[in-house]
Amino acid sequence: MDADDIAVGDRLERQVAFMEAHPEVGVLGGAIEWIDTAGKSILTSHFPTKDRDIKAALRRGDCPLSHPTVIMQKEVFASVAGYRTSMAHAEDYDCG
Repeated sequence: MDADDIAVGDRLERQVAFMEAHPEVGVLGGAIEWIDTAGKSILTSHFPTKDRDIKAALRRGDCPLSHPTVIMQKEVFASVAGYRTSMAHAEDYDCG
């Protein structure tokens, strides 16, 4: 998450519980709500939730996950050798 991102208070707890209950899931993300400077909701962005839809988005070149919402199994991250070095300062745009 960046310094200007805000997470729901129990987000990590809920995500960890989901990952523990579903060990077959390697990466988990969530929707994001865009807010203005007063904290008023402007827009909610939803992302694919099914494996086939996530993979289809990746094949199209779309990014099916919002980086600040992502939690993943360490083994999954290690299996792809982490972020690409070309994205050293923009990891949240690394969907390739």
